[in-house]
Amino acid sequence: MGNKVLVFGASSQIGVHLKELLRAAGGTAVAVTRAGADERADVVDAAAVEAVFAKHPDAAAVVSLVGGRPFRKDPVPADLEGNRNLIEAARRHGVRRFVLITTIGAGDSHDAAPAIARMVLGRFMKLKTQAEELLRNSGLDWTIIRPGHLKDGPATGRAILATDPTTKGAVQRADVAALIAQVLERRDAIGATYTCVEPAAK
Repeated sequence: MGNKVLVFGASSQIGVHLKELLRAAGGTAVAVTRAGADERADVVDAAAVEAVFAKHPDAAAVVSLVGGRPFRKDPVPADLEGNRNLIEAARRHGVRRFVLITTIGAGDSHDAAPAIARMVLGRFMKLKTQAEELLRNSGLDWTIIRPGHLKDGPATGRAILATDPTTKGAVQRADVAALIAQVLERRDAIGATYTCVEPAAK
């Protein structure tokens, strides 16, 4: 795989860690945010997304960390429409590798999410589920990662990627970023859906 990765939603803590890891490894991480980092784009604006891809024809992969804000009424939540724009742009521009970060509670991991999370975030879990299905049917070389409860401490190196959708738990954002960086280089991760947790973490 080439070494330029377009990271959408890069203002998140996972995005910040991922950008640092990719660059430390000698790669090129292009951070794309609404406010503007390396590139500015609101992912629900298809034209803005298209402009980013057109500017980086040598991009080899996309990482999507985008999502709506549960306690704000975004008119068009990024969880589905934003990811739809990214997937369609990646297809048009031939960027085959696509890693999508969703959450425990999406798809067949629904029952692994705490009841309170399902109640408060149920709408967003449904949108993320739909985004996962769009990606699975896109023809791209996709991987989906569903982190558990996110924490802000330092990386522990103990986080895992589990294929069992009933897996539950917590995980440091820094560890999620490290596993995303690894997955980008793993051919065996293409077509896989993972839950990302640190065993025994709460």
